[in-house]
Amino acid sequence: MKTTFVSILLALLCSTALFAKNIVKVYVAPTPRMHCTSCEEKIRKALQFEKGMKDMEFDIDNNVILLVFDQDKTSLEHLAKKLQKIGYEIRILDTPNGVEADEDPSATCTHQQKSTCLSIGKRERQ
Repeated sequence: MKTTFVSILLALLCSTALFAKNIVKVYVAPTPRMHCTSCEEKIRKALQFEKGMKDMEFDIDNNVILLVFDQDKTSLEHLAKKLQKIGYEIRILDTPNGVEADEDPSATCTHQQKSTCLSIGKRERQ
C-alpha cells in the first residue's frame, strides 16, 4: 500500500515537470517609435490574442515593450512578423531602458501611422 502511494505521488510530481511552461520575458524596442496611447493599442491588438502570449507592458516614454510569452506555443520571430504587418520592426534590448528618447518622436512615424494617431487623438479630445 505504501509503495503504491509513493509510486502515485512520484508519478504526479514527474508529470508536472512535463507540463511546465517555458515562459520568456523579452524587452523590445519598436521602430518607428511609439509616441502615444494609440500606438500602444495598435500593438496590443496585434498581439493580445496570439497563442502563447501572456502579457505585455508598455513604456511609451522610453519606447520599450516587455513581451511575456510561452516559448513552447509561439516565438519572438512569429510575434515580430505580426508587428511587421502593422508597420513596426522590433529589436531586442538587454535592459528595459536600453533606448534613448528622440527629440521629436513624431518624426519617426510613417505617414500612415501619423494619420491614424492624429485621428485617434482628435476623438480622445472631444
